[in-house]
Amino acid sequence: MEIRRLRAGEAARFRELRLRALQDSPDAFASSYEHEAELPEAHWERLAEASERALTEIVFVGEEDDAWLGMAGGYLHEQEPGAAGLWGMWVAPEARRRMLASHLADAVAAWARARKALTLELSVTDRSEAAAALYERLGFVPTGKTEPLASNPEILERSLSRLL
Repeated sequence: MEIRRLRAGEAARFRELRLRALQDSPDAFASSYEHEAELPEAHWERLAEASERALTEIVFVGEEDDAWLGMAGGYLHEQEPGAAGLWGMWVAPEARRRMLASHLADAVAAWARARKALTLELSVTDRSEAAAALYERLGFVPTGKTEPLASNPEILERSLSRLL
């Protein structure tokens, strides 16, 4: 399994992966399949190009035999110097329990650390018990901040953080 940065020119393939994640785990993300399926091609191209530059945001994909099996994004907080965020972590069902999520999170953490971030933050919903357990194993701890999930206010989103 190779963990690598999303590159310019891969926007359509990334869109397909992201939409698959939203269909597979709709209660895990602050966005929805319906919303992101309507986003223009330029949105996906901007993400791919920004990831290739890797200055303030990045997306990593897990690839095996030309199949994309997972993803995780990272970004630097504009209003919080020294803080980075991890977003959109997802692993395809057929690749789960193979350490892919751990490797994706480590790639985002290494990228953030190289940009002088001191903490890595993420959120997890109260309906994503497996993801919460994974993040705990990866060293993330609750910050105490909670809020309704943007895509479904009936779901609670908890913030977690880990030192880099």
